[in-house]
Amino acid sequence: MQSFLKPKVFGLDVSESSIKLADGEKLVRIPINNKKERIEALRKAIKQARISNMYAVASIPEKYSFIQLVPEGQNLEQIIEENIPLPIDKIYYDWEKTKYGWLVVAAAKTIVDEYLDFIHQAGLIVEAVEPESVATVRALKPDQGVIMIIDMGLRGPSFIICSSDAIYFTAYRPQSEVPDSQTLAKQALEYVSYVEKKFLKRAKKIILCGGKAKKRNLEQEIEQRTGIKTQKAKKRLFVTAIGLSLKKDQKINLLPLASKKRIAKEHSLRLGILITIILTTASLLSSSILNIVNNKFPYDYDFSSLDILNQKIDILEKKEALLKQIPGNFQTEIIANIYRLKSDHIKFLSLDIKEKEIKLKAHAQTRKDMLDFAESLNYFYSVESPLENLTNPQDFDFSLLLKTNDK
Repeated sequence: MQSFLKPKVFGLDVSESSIKLADGEKLVRIPINNKKERIEALRKAIKQARISNMYAVASIPEKYSFIQLVPEGQNLEQIIEENIPLPIDKIYYDWEKTKYGWLVVAAAKTIVDEYLDFIHQAGLIVEAVEPESVATVRALKPDQGVIMIIDMGLRGPSFIICSSDAIYFTAYRPQSEVPDSQTLAKQALEYVSYVEKKFLKRAKKIILCGGKAKKRNLEQEIEQRTGIKTQKAKKRLFVTAIGLSLKKDQKINLLPLASKKRIAKEHSLRLGILITIILTTASLLSSSILNIVNNKFPYDYDFSSLDILNQKIDILEKKEALLKQIPGNFQTEIIANIYRLKSDHIKFLSLDIKEKEIKLKAHAQTRKDMLDFAESLNYFYSVESPLENLTNPQDFDFSLLLKTNDK
């Protein structure tokens, strides 16, 4: 029931030169020339990839990120303060326990907030933010010992040394031109030696990815100069985006605390919908879900008896007729998305959710409340609002027809 409780996400990799999306097998890249083009490029990419959900896991470029493996017993905040030239109240930071210590990540609030702002302007919800290197490692799955990843971006390469258990080292080398194989090999060997001395771990393989790794025979040249087996990654342009789309938990998340609380509340909503489906008869299902969406679900409900809950979930999965009324992923996404966008001045009266359209009836305190709410639903393929919605200035019922695609 994972898809019931957590939203399906897609990976969003934003660099200075492009927007890349990964959603399952759908991969899209839209070039950009400057920051002003990002919002329109992102909307274009979403439309081109026919993204059906609005939840993204986004990356922060490596040059704006701090990431370090810290041995247990050290003061994590002190490590951050000593390595980042910003006060700790000016950064977002997080950590994750690994086999070899704490993986600590951080980034300036101004950078993260800037990325979040333009992504939100495109009508998306960000479930998590993490450095490019964390997503890249997840995509390439280093399950055969220690490897080095060289991500060759437009402004210079990033070096990552990792295994399935930890990220030991990352470095970004800003350069105005793409370095030749001799320079790359020299830098790679320096970092391999450093990690070997510090962690007693030596990289046995080098994997190349990124847009500038396209040079013919580059892997053979680096392998010859380093003596380390080298290969190019499959789908090398989309490695980071693919890794972001594969994120299954909230470990390492540089979102602001307020955003994390919003995510926790929304996941509680999804759990509430699931419990309501389990405990409510089909005839009462519609009104019960409306109560949840209108903020009447008791978020402090005692779910301590997980064995009983799991038994009821097993029973639910066998009730095909009920599941047809609420096919897990689609309708749960719709309800949760609309809930997030609803202000306190909007109260839902009915929801008729079908495969490709949603008929929504609600009550608005003012015309502006209704118009703002309708505008916030622009991630649907179309939002049809009858003219009678505009005839009353305040305290009125209205209806909207939301279509999920053009077919």
